[in-house]
Amino acid sequence: MIGAGPSHGRSGTLALEGERVRLVVVPELGARVVSFVDRATGRDWLVQGTPPSSDAALACWSAPDATYAGTVAYGWDECLPTVGPCPDPVDPACPPLRDHGDAWGRPARVTAEGDALVAAWEGLGWPFTLRRQIRLRGSTVRVDYLLENRGPVALPFLYAMHPLLALPAGARLEVAGLTSVMVTGAAGLRLAGLPRRVPWPRAIGDDGEEIAFDLVGDPAAGTAVKLYGGGDGTGGDRLPGLAAVTLPDGSALELAWCSVPAPALGIWLDDGGWPVGEGRVQHALEPTTAPDDDLVTAVANDRAMRVEAGERVLWTAAWRVRQPGEAREVGPLE
Repeated sequence: MIGAGPSHGRSGTLALEGERVRLVVVPELGARVVSFVDRATGRDWLVQGTPPSSDAALACWSAPDATYAGTVAYGWDECLPTVGPCPDPVDPACPPLRDHGDAWGRPARVTAEGDALVAAWEGLGWPFTLRRQIRLRGSTVRVDYLLENRGPVALPFLYAMHPLLALPAGARLEVAGLTSVMVTGAAGLRLAGLPRRVPWPRAIGDDGEEIAFDLVGDPAAGTAVKLYGGGDGTGGDRLPGLAAVTLPDGSALELAWCSVPAPALGIWLDDGGWPVGEGRVQHALEPTTAPDDDLVTAVANDRAMRVEAGERVLWTAAWRVRQPGEAREVGPLE
């Protein structure tokens, strides 16, 4: 069922509600999913936040030079054609690519198509359209993406799903096929010489202490770390596209995604370390087309995906909520 949802500050929302899951989407904020509730338990799996409180604040969110800072970091967004801000790799004379991509914080077209909720974004400076279709089937959230290049030349791109998950201390992350990760950034941890590859799920810090990357820590830890697994061409594991988060009570959130065109997984573990002094807690499993923080780096490493002129690229992901005692069901996606 699709209908009007609760207001999100000054913005209206649309709710997609099924037997087990309820999602709330804010078209005005880039079709951000601000709520992902397992109706059987009442748990909202997404980090909550404060929406813009004025027209001026809303304009700041949608500006070409907007920064994805701590106050805007909540919910589930899509990052494309980059994650970190960077020069335009197609034409360096053009304005730089926007921090965390063109979708978040900018108004999107969101419509109901049968039992699906469909969002569409246009590129800010590039001639592309990104389309996301969400359907609910029991405890599963099926997400189908389509990227279309409407221009006359091929476009490189870096895509990452960007769901910020609300996880308690003691929650455990599992990633099928993962044995090592590339650490690209860390705060509050003794890990020098980044980026560097370390074992997963446990590594030894420069002080000789064990670091448990697969375990959500204490909110007061003051640590944050960005990891990439798979898909880097330098010894990374080949991932089947399966991951899960299991809470101490046994409930879980499963994730499956197409390893083509997203062979890598970003893992973001923030136990109060970013932004410094704000005490924010957020974690993420981020299927991505390359284990790079921005598109220029992905292009330089020959890991950027391309969509040819007039062509389309399609991929799929799926989430499944699971209660204690329920069997796993989400399998690999092709």
